[in-house]
Amino acid sequence: MNTTTSGTGLRLRSLLLSLATIATLPVFAWSFQVALNGNDVIVTVIGLSGTQCCAGAAMDDPNLAGSQCSIPCGVGGQGRTYTIPLICNSIGSHTVYVYASDPSTNGNEYKQTTITINDPPPASCPQFDLIAAGTTVLTHLYGSGGYPPGQTADGSIKISLRPRAAPAGTNIYLKIIDPPDAALYGTPHQNDDNLDPAAGTFPGGKTTTVTLPQSGTVDVVLTATSFASGDNYQVQASADPNLISDPNFVCDPNNGCQTTPVITAWKRIYIEMDEMYRNSLLLTERTLSGATVAYATGNSFRKGDKVTLVHAPSFSRLEEQDVDGFYSEDRTIVDVARKPDPAHNGGYAVTLDAQLAYPYYTDFKVGATQLGDAIADLTRNAQRSSDPLYQFDEQYVAAAFAEAFVEVTKASTSDVRIPLYENLPDLGITYVGGKWFRARDVTIPDNFGLAIAAATSAPLPNPGEFSLGTTGGPYSYVWRQNIDNATSGPRSKFPLTSGLNATTVSGEVLVHELAHQWNVNSTYLNNECDKNSYADPTKFCQGNGPHNSGQYGDGIVKFHYVGNSPLSADSGYITIRKTGEPRP
Repeated sequence: MNTTTSGTGLRLRSLLLSLATIATLPVFAWSFQVALNGNDVIVTVIGLSGTQCCAGAAMDDPNLAGSQCSIPCGVGGQGRTYTIPLICNSIGSHTVYVYASDPSTNGNEYKQTTITINDPPPASCPQFDLIAAGTTVLTHLYGSGGYPPGQTADGSIKISLRPRAAPAGTNIYLKIIDPPDAALYGTPHQNDDNLDPAAGTFPGGKTTTVTLPQSGTVDVVLTATSFASGDNYQVQASADPNLISDPNFVCDPNNGCQTTPVITAWKRIYIEMDEMYRNSLLLTERTLSGATVAYATGNSFRKGDKVTLVHAPSFSRLEEQDVDGFYSEDRTIVDVARKPDPAHNGGYAVTLDAQLAYPYYTDFKVGATQLGDAIADLTRNAQRSSDPLYQFDEQYVAAAFAEAFVEVTKASTSDVRIPLYENLPDLGITYVGGKWFRARDVTIPDNFGLAIAAATSAPLPNPGEFSLGTTGGPYSYVWRQNIDNATSGPRSKFPLTSGLNATTVSGEVLVHELAHQWNVNSTYLNNECDKNSYADPTKFCQGNGPHNSGQYGDGIVKFHYVGNSPLSADSGYITIRKTGEPRP
């Protein structure tokens, strides 16, 4: 005999479906009902509408394992009712978690209620929970930030099974499958499209068998790819051995087969975002602590200017003084010599208002580029800017690289900024970057890079050409003064960039240059592709520098994808995803 308790507490009889709890979300448009049919729990979600809606439910686990979706939400977007069965439940009190989303919600909204089950499950129904410790697995943890929730080791995630109503010793069979890629490019996606198909294994292979304990959990580790970000996995579990032996087996939740949420591999890159001074002069000789006079390579400073002296360890990182790391200190100029002093390597004497607390050094010269400590003017610069530093816009970086399943983490800087280098040649890019790169010791840590909002590059060989950014290995430069000139100059001289917003351009160029740290477009001339954006064929790919310069002010940052399969596609995203770690 079925009995049910209504919302008023009256006992009713002879109902096929006994209403256990009715829960309504007063804040949102949608609501749900939970009913019992013997051992089965039936969840009904109503009130969703719009262009897309989804609903799902889970028993005793607040992590949503899957949902039903409709595009549009019912006929003409006028609404849809979802009926979600939760079967094979153990006797006793349970918490039911119900999830829903439509255009009026901010992602999934959820509500919960409790229900008591008195009828035992069918004898053919061993009950167990299949639990993935997380849905994101980081290939390697090279620096700060920790692992994603649920992960404790590189490239692996724990899968747990917990008995709810099953005899101890029950065998459960598990299989790892490769669901369709989640990227927005290259659609429609297919199963079994991972870039690293051999990965995604249990110890021993793609399948395994576990034995349920009397209580607690039995755990198994899924090992993901070591490099291919975006590769994804699901684990299926069933008491039916045909799951792992029959390639045509259908994992049906109505027959007790469970599937985890999609587990996706991500990579992480650590980037120091640094700035170059607009006005500085290198020192011509070592300046001792306690000194009030420093000798600089010019006399453009003025009495009363506020300045800061900046120091970085030697490029070699092997000098005795390198143990002191980076430092700086502020002073005010009292006087600047009018003529250079041959006794001090041709330097101009800059007299300061107080003794220096620290020593400052020169370094070696490579080609035309002199390395060393410097004095930076905080008061005046050629651009008459109130900001003594060049800047770039970082807002596009995270979203652009997330499409390649790469998390960009801002690494800590030294808080000591970089001296001005104008017309910096390619060779100087490596050495200036290497000297002022905080993370770099004798070598560069794995998966670390440096991006600098810099002044100007050396002139390009062809008349009328100029560079907005340059990358060499882990060093990316955004030539902000070149950008300012190209966006503020006349259209006759800068036909593609004149009139664009310089800050927006700097942000798009930053994404372009960071992509070169992954060696994208290596088969194209000068590593610049000739393709259009995957998202809009009227727009150029972000890696199409020669053509896209005129679109660097639109705030749209997309790369190209050409092909029918991610395994063989020509795409900046796929190059990044395939690039092995540690990245150069």
